[in-house]
Amino acid sequence: MNPQPDPNTATMVVILPLLVVFLYYFFKAYNNPPKKSNSDNTWDFFAHDDIYYHDGDHMQMIPAIDKAEPKPKPKKQPKANHKDHPLYNDCKDVLVSLGHKKSEASRLADNIFQSNPPKSVQDFLSMVY
Repeated sequence: MNPQPDPNTATMVVILPLLVVFLYYFFKAYNNPPKKSNSDNTWDFFAHDDIYYHDGDHMQMIPAIDKAEPKPKPKKQPKANHKDHPLYNDCKDVLVSLGHKKSEASRLADNIFQSNPPKSVQDFLSMVY
């Protein structure tokens, strides 16, 4: 009778060629990485509004349209806040001490300082009363 082959022999016959093929393509790709475009980090060689042509060893880009530089946006000037006025808190506190609620005192002080800021607390009181 013929002796049976070792059970691991069939496994090795299948796995070894697959391993050799895998290692061949792995090292081939490792030693020759794909080239990236020079214009940016994308793989898209045909971006919108650009024309490319192959000139011997390298590819060059010719812009199809001259793109205008975007205009810089003007910076907004911060508005003067009436609450930064040196008399605002004093005038509001005077109204609270005269018996107004805090919310009502703030509303009155806001209205007066927005329309015409007073020069002193006495001017403020004459505008309120």
